[in-house]
Amino acid sequence: TKPYLQIYDNPSTGVTQNISATLLRALAVNSDLRFAYISSCRSGSSEIPELSGEINQYENIGQALVSASVPEVISFLWPIRDHQSRRFAEEFYKEFLQDFDPSRALYRTRKLFDEDSQIWAAPILLQQTDSPPSAY
Repeated sequence: TKPYLQIYDNPSTGVTQNISATLLRALAVNSDLRFAYISSCRSGSSEIPELSGEINQYENIGQALVSASVPEVISFLWPIRDHQSRRFAEEFYKEFLQDFDPSRALYRTRKLFDEDSQIWAAPILLQQTDSPPSAY
């Protein structure tokens, strides 16, 4: 399967549109987008390519946004249940709105979930800066 986002154009009719990772990247390049939270299954994982001969430009949505130079992207490594995803997102944004630091908010949100829960370790934060950190 190719990485894509499913966008509901009209929730009353259920009509959807698929946006490929490549198109999403094209929309994000040279934009003011500084942070993305992608709460969808496997938005940050790479699947083993099938032997179809097809080459995907981006293995996942998170990778496409990082390629577009979005400085901070949160995505998920494996399937997550909808109720857990909603609760995680709600808690994350409560934390995020305190100081607008995704890494701190992700850390504090993970601490709210039991380690036996599959969701606490599923989200990853990809960060990139304009310059590499100084050597120690």
